[in-house]
Amino acid sequence: MKIERNDNGKWTVKAIKKSHPSYRQSIEKYINIIELYYSQAKHKCEFEFILTLLRFKGASGPGWDPFETLQDAHKAFYKISRKFRSDRFINKQYSLLLYGLIIEASEPYEILANLINIIDGDRYLAKTHFPDYTDSHGRIRSQSPADKIAQLKKKAKNIKLKLDIFDEFFDNKLRNSIFHSDYTISGNEVRLLNPIKIYLRDEWHTLINRSLAYLEALTIVHYFYISEYKIPQLVKPHPDFSSDPKDICITIIRKGYGLVGLKDNFTEKEIKNGHIPHRIGRFMPYEQELIERGIISLPKNRVKRINKILSIFPSFISRFIVKRIKKYF
Repeated sequence: MKIERNDNGKWTVKAIKKSHPSYRQSIEKYINIIELYYSQAKHKCEFEFILTLLRFKGASGPGWDPFETLQDAHKAFYKISRKFRSDRFINKQYSLLLYGLIIEASEPYEILANLINIIDGDRYLAKTHFPDYTDSHGRIRSQSPADKIAQLKKKAKNIKLKLDIFDEFFDNKLRNSIFHSDYTISGNEVRLLNPIKIYLRDEWHTLINRSLAYLEALTIVHYFYISEYKIPQLVKPHPDFSSDPKDICITIIRKGYGLVGLKDNFTEKEIKNGHIPHRIGRFMPYEQELIERGIISLPKNRVKRINKILSIFPSFISRFIVKRIKKYF
């Protein structure tokens, strides 16, 4: 797939390999809709926008990023579908499960909610926009995807933007049946048992491919804006973030990737005089040491490079190498 973006922010998608017609029809449309939220949020307050790109949730170590896990799941399902290309039943089952995962995934809803917040003049919210609630029987419940989508559409309407892409692929009955294993596959049909409903091949293929287009569109735009930060630059913090008039932040960049963090730009003398240093970002352990030394243009991801090398070795050799070099990462 070849993607281009002109100076006006309009995206065009070309050279899509074999795919369902609904995917080809949706991916460019969804990218351009989602782009509006990113561009307007950045224009409104770049500092809060950067927090959204970083998806800052508080202090946490590696392995706590559901957005990356969702993308990894997408890649894993794709590999499985390629491996079992001739087994149509396996491919159908995995496609349905992937659809359910995309619909249920919380992080994309949180990203969109934060972008809308910023456009509307509010701030980035590190905690969830969709907290649990207590039902009429006193039980604590999580909000459903339908609840979240309804709230997002209402908030988008308040800022005079449309968020109707979910109407094209969100099917609550199908989602619910998938995660309760309350469906059957018969030939090319997906049949729900409660309530009874039959989806013909093109119907459920369309829902799945449009959900894939939604996830990929959000991912493409999100990482495009991350990659746009190619060199460190100064960013004025939100007035409610710091009352220090001298507090101007500077971005932290990783070569070959883009934005990974944001920190104060105080000198050692200013810190000694009482100005409070701060740092927000997603860093590798070795990168934190580099930042402590004053380096904010970080080298390429060493871990990714090592993992690529390790992939050519048998697993027992890879484990041995990892134990030997772990302390350096």
